[in-house]
Amino acid sequence: MVAGFRLHNVFFKYPILEAPKVEIVWRKVELANWTQLIGTELGLRVRKNTDSIEVVAPVVEGRDPYELLFKAREEADFLAAYLERKFGMVFRARFSFKEASFRHFRSSYKGLKQVPRVGCGECQDR
Repeated sequence: MVAGFRLHNVFFKYPILEAPKVEIVWRKVELANWTQLIGTELGLRVRKNTDSIEVVAPVVEGRDPYELLFKAREEADFLAAYLERKFGMVFRARFSFKEASFRHFRSSYKGLKQVPRVGCGECQDR
């Protein structure tokens, strides 16, 4: 048995300093008081709000949860730089992440079946 972690559902937010110079053609979603654009760039999901871009990082697995967060951030930073060049926009250098979910699992070499071991603070070790 190999124990590890899976990082999923993490969003990195990049505040927009300069609006895009090139029109962004993504799917438009009408929300309560504003409109959000949702698209996919370089295989990652992106959401454009009125004043920020949110990059949904890919699911990553490994043994060290901090390394997983670093890898996810690295992917999001790369995509943010790409979006700046593609659409002629400027983001603030700092980012923040909205959510992150880690799941601890055990897998066997015979089928790599993942069995949740610990989910959240409310869950008990089984």
